[in-house]
Amino acid sequence: MTAAFEQYWKKAVAPVWPGLRRVLTADLAYRADELATGGLQALLNRLHPTVSFDGQALNIDKPRYNLVGDAGPDGLVLVPASLPGPMC
Repeated sequence: MTAAFEQYWKKAVAPVWPGLRRVLTADLAYRADELATGGLQALLNRLHPTVSFDGQALNIDKPRYNLVGDAGPDGLVLVPASLPGPMC
């Protein structure tokens, strides 16, 4: 399995990684600035048109998903992504 992932990395990701890393780094800096200047509510409300935060609940309006839960003791982890995923 490790060898397969290594081959995938070498052929699919490594050639575009410098550009992806620049995009991710810039996005992290942008989001950190949004958080610092506008607070959590502003940051979350600007993530995506389907995402909204009212100060109590984070809502993600996706027709294929209906999840209600508590962030728990570890809170919410936001992960930047540059590779396209399924359009839900």
